[in-house]
Amino acid sequence: NDTATTEIYTILFVGSADVYKRQGLVHENMYRFKGWRFLSLGRSLERILLKLQSLEVLLSQNAPEGAMELAIELGDSQMVLHSRYWGIANSSSVVDLLVDDVKNPRAIRFNFLKLQELWLEIPKIKNSEINAEMDRTLKDCRTILNSRKRSGFNDFPFSDLSNTLRIFSDQLSSAYFY
Repeated sequence: NDTATTEIYTILFVGSADVYKRQGLVHENMYRFKGWRFLSLGRSLERILLKLQSLEVLLSQNAPEGAMELAIELGDSQMVLHSRYWGIANSSSVVDLLVDDVKNPRAIRFNFLKLQELWLEIPKIKNSEINAEMDRTLKDCRTILNSRKRSGFNDFPFSDLSNTLRIFSDQLSSAYFY
């Protein structure tokens, strides 16, 4: 069990470190114009996808012991966990902090709201049909994300949200870079 937890931690830590390195380069060395908006949108998208992937593993029924604490650690939310939940990491507190918290820059909802905001600021391409299709895909993502509030956590569609966000990413790439 300890080796499985260590392996998961190593994989997630290495992936997170790479994201944070790129983030530092973007914030320190770039003017805040169109290119910065695209990179920031991509960063939000990448953060959401990484968080979805890690939470799907760490909060699964067969997750190793200590997985909840690892999720909180990876989400850099230890201080908030202690102030809101007396340091008790369970599926409810983890989801509240890492999925639904609109003030936590590591939470899925925070990054999704940022992604939507940046999408509105990016100059649209001339093909309004493609723009409408991308708007619909983001609306689908919002519907999936909001479905968690209507249902229990155990049936949260991690892979549905992840797949829909990947469709948006592909649409964005096709529309702007090909």
